[in-house]
Amino acid sequence: MAAKFELVVCQNLAAEVRAILVGEALPEAIVTVLPARCHGPPVEKAAAPPLPAAAECDPRPAVWIGCRCLAEGSGPGAKAPPSPPARQCFELLAGRDFTDALARQGAYLLTPGWLACWEERLRGWGFDQATAREFFSESISRLVLLDTGINPQSTARLEAFAAFIQRPFEVIPIGLDHLRLALKLQFAQWQLADQAAGFASRSQEASHRLADLTMVTDMLGRLTSLKSESKVIEGILEIFTMLCAPAHQAYLPIGATLPPAASADSTVPLPDPTDCEQLRTMPGDYSWSDSQRGFALRVAHAEETMGFLKLEGFAFPQHRQHYLNLALNLTKVCGLAIHNARIYEQLQQNIHELEFALDVNRRTQAELETTVKQLQTALADVKLLSGMIPICSGCKKIRDDQGYWSQVECYIQKHSKARFTHGMCPDCTRKYFPDV
Repeated sequence: MAAKFELVVCQNLAAEVRAILVGEALPEAIVTVLPARCHGPPVEKAAAPPLPAAAECDPRPAVWIGCRCLAEGSGPGAKAPPSPPARQCFELLAGRDFTDALARQGAYLLTPGWLACWEERLRGWGFDQATAREFFSESISRLVLLDTGINPQSTARLEAFAAFIQRPFEVIPIGLDHLRLALKLQFAQWQLADQAAGFASRSQEASHRLADLTMVTDMLGRLTSLKSESKVIEGILEIFTMLCAPAHQAYLPIGATLPPAASADSTVPLPDPTDCEQLRTMPGDYSWSDSQRGFALRVAHAEETMGFLKLEGFAFPQHRQHYLNLALNLTKVCGLAIHNARIYEQLQQNIHELEFALDVNRRTQAELETTVKQLQTALADVKLLSGMIPICSGCKKIRDDQGYWSQVECYIQKHSKARFTHGMCPDCTRKYFPDV
């Protein structure tokens, strides 16, 4: 809400202030009118009304237009002026030097606002005509109206008042120029104070944002160094929780075996199949939610969609466009972090598969080497007899390569590791030992 130019005005000057506000290019102002406490016996503070609530609507100090009696009569508990008002309200109309000169001459200064109800003021002071004439004759030489030109009846009222107390009078046309300049000066000072307050607020907000961005930059740096996609998703949810403070958020991975994820403090259910399908078919990089208090984002890298992030229920929905602009930039880094994590996890998986294959190959090679050694050992122990072997059809002797004839058992023992033990078959037993 924009700040209002709040004016606390003495009743004697209210008409002049309102006329200036209408004629000048000043912003809409809140005008609070307090009763005039000058030109009479002092009024107890407790009897004065409190400052209306309208003047309390903005924490910036109000601009007080009136004299010191305005502050003294503001009542108990009222908001005090930031600096003392004018010594006399006439100074706002014609300047201190001019009004002081008239006062030294014994002039009783009047404004159109005071003359508008002079009879009520005299009754309020407890004066009748006789006591009023006595009071004014003792201290003043003449009545002087500082005519601002606001009320055409001011001169007639001055004449009536002068006749009532039997004092001479004078009208000095002063217009509104001096009060207009004073009011513009007050407005300029108020603007400076308002701009200073706004600058301080923006500076504080910028400091907070800088701190947040510094923290986010650090988190993004750590995010791209994570080697697990699930850890990256946890980091993404943490970053958006800090930046946007959504009531609910969830992440739907695409092209991965991970299940959907939600922030730890979120009460939103994980995306259902219908919701997941809507996210997958989202035409652009983002879409606003039906409530307009959240949005969904596509997290991608190099035209490849890594997943979708859904945020809902911002604490400050008026900043939703700022949240979206920030999020669209962050999703690029998030997509890169997920891409890197997936590459790392795939490389880790390939390394494990290669290590397993190498281990299997080493075991197979060791087994083959053992088998080869065993076969070589067996081959060394075996001598094969091959080819055409000449044998005698009568005595069954075998001829060797040198032409010598040897018994079968001698030939075989010579060309192999076989050894013979002698026995006798049943046929030979009957032939050679018929009696056994």
